[in-house]
Amino acid sequence: MKKAQWIIISFTLLLLAVTVPISAQANLKGTVTMWVFPLSGDDTKLYDPIIKSFNNKFPNIKIDLQVLPWTGRYEKMLTAIASGNPPNIVYLNDFQIPLFASTGNLVSISDTFSSSELANYTPNALKAVTYGGKVYAIPILTDSLGYLYNVDLFKQAGLDPSSPPETWDDLEKAIKALTKKDAQGNIIQWGARFALNRPSPVTSILPFVWSAGGQILDSNGKVAINSPETIRALEFIKGLYDKGYIQKSNITGGGIEFSSGKIGIDLQREPMDIAKVAKANPNLNFKVGPILKDKEKIGYVTVGAYSIFSKADNRDATLQWVGFLTNKENTQYILKNTGFISPRSDINAADYLSDPRLVYMAEQSKWATGVGPMNTHYSELLSVLGSTFNSIILGIKSPEKGLEEAGRQMNAIMNQ
Repeated sequence: MKKAQWIIISFTLLLLAVTVPISAQANLKGTVTMWVFPLSGDDTKLYDPIIKSFNNKFPNIKIDLQVLPWTGRYEKMLTAIASGNPPNIVYLNDFQIPLFASTGNLVSISDTFSSSELANYTPNALKAVTYGGKVYAIPILTDSLGYLYNVDLFKQAGLDPSSPPETWDDLEKAIKALTKKDAQGNIIQWGARFALNRPSPVTSILPFVWSAGGQILDSNGKVAINSPETIRALEFIKGLYDKGYIQKSNITGGGIEFSSGKIGIDLQREPMDIAKVAKANPNLNFKVGPILKDKEKIGYVTVGAYSIFSKADNRDATLQWVGFLTNKENTQYILKNTGFISPRSDINAADYLSDPRLVYMAEQSKWATGVGPMNTHYSELLSVLGSTFNSIILGIKSPEKGLEEAGRQMNAIMNQ
């Protein structure tokens, strides 16, 4: 859908368990500040029709939409809370909820929305935003990862594009076949792209750790990252770089893009990347591959949701806005324009996805069950792992030494 032709849907206000009396709704006024992070190519345009429709009903409520970068978002939230000036609403991922909820900084959605409205969400989506038996966010999307592959390059390499890699072994064989050099030995086509400069390792390396059978914490909540399974995953990934199948500049954010047509496989991509690649190169013939299997077939899934900071003012206006923002029609609109997967049981993939690549990714999401340990230190643990993994892949530290050091840091964090 062209941006200029985005359809402004006639939205229906989601009823709340704790609502402002109808007679007082028209008198609501003030500013509701919302922090969001990029879900599309232009999130200001994404939210604009929703805001305009809301203002038709509540003309005196100003929605101050602030689109912020993913990097540093956790620290920015903590700073805002510490300064006593948090936004009214913030987009959170499931793993961020325990810390904010346990410190009393989030409004309990269980006490605010009716049980009948919460029943419209899938059990897994609600479970992901639940802490201490209470729901602390309204899900707007679920996100899982898959890989993209160039159909034409597969054919040129003698690979069957109708049967893409399903296992780690399949993947390495395909990447090797897709890597090409010129007469002077210079690489002119890379087997794969694997960008590791992500906000969190859960969207890059950790799915490989889970697939190998490794974990961040064991069933008793003890640090378990220093394991043969984690070492296997890191050595496998490092080997792909060291053998020249992937540009090492990908580790720190450089290298040519998959849309260039000179990359065979693009690993760990999100649904929104499909639209980005298609826009960057409309003639590129590419598809989505399945979630990979080693010991287990498991990928990463997260729930994106809107939470209300408890220390922000203008609560009544905030409740009206978040209810409107997350109703069925608005949720479907956001999903349609971003390509993410529905967290609601009353919205099916066929209701909003027209690209078969996105439909396939949605189907594969049933295998994306890795989320990690849901505890108050999760974000801090991931920060340690992100820098450790990259140091290992770059060859700065051995897997054994890097994981040993990471384990000590993680234990110190857990014992705070």
